Amino acid sequence: MERQELKRFVSVADALDILGPAKVITREQALRAWYATELEADPPLKYGEVVLRCCAEDNRQGQTDWRLVRIIGFSLAELYEVSQTYFLSGQPRFGPNRWWLSQDEKSWAGAFPGHGYYLVDFGPRSDGRWGGVPWAEQSSNICRLGTVYERAHEAMVCEAVVSFAATHGEQLLASWCHWGRSVTAAGQRVCVGYNPRDGVVVSHASDHRSDLRV
Repeated sequence: MERQELKRFVSVADALDILGPAKVITREQALRAWYATELEADPPLKYGEVVLRCCAEDNRQGQTDWRLVRIIGFSLAELYEVSQTYFLSGQPRFGPNRWWLSQDEKSWAGAFPGHGYYLVDFGPRSDGRWGGVPWAEQSSNICRLGTVYERAHEAMVCEAVVSFAATHGEQLLASWCHWGRSVTAAGQRVCVGYNPRDGVVVSHASDHRSDLRV
């Protein structure tokens, strides 16, 4: 019997092999999806082999939908500008409601979510989790998972969703919305969804609904 030692640090090629190409957006794919011509060199992956293999196993058991995504790091406002400038006719962009581009919402719609490779879980069967419960209860559930887990930033989720639609033809957030971190000028939490007709839909909610998940 052979014992395989697990490497502490892995490459993107390793991640493709562990998670499978359908669960990964590489630097090159992110560039093509967002019509970007330049992107800084990839930072080292902050996830080791043990973490990736655990994510892959949880995916196989249907408990999670972990994906490793190269995030360029656009704010929601920048995602909108890029889609309006470069996306071809017929490509989903953003829904018709533009309330979130007003000056009053600039503090969060223009916020930089970070860049690099991130593990994002879209929930069992890509269907999110903890729908129908208040935002605070969702946050408590995340905390109980451990300190390495946090609610994903809504701009990061939007970038990931559009990248998967562009590169893999997969529609995520088809029947639910990601309830994000940001707070609107009116004091409501931002939520984002996606549909093939309109593309990204940015909304807000103060109370829980069954489609508001993480």
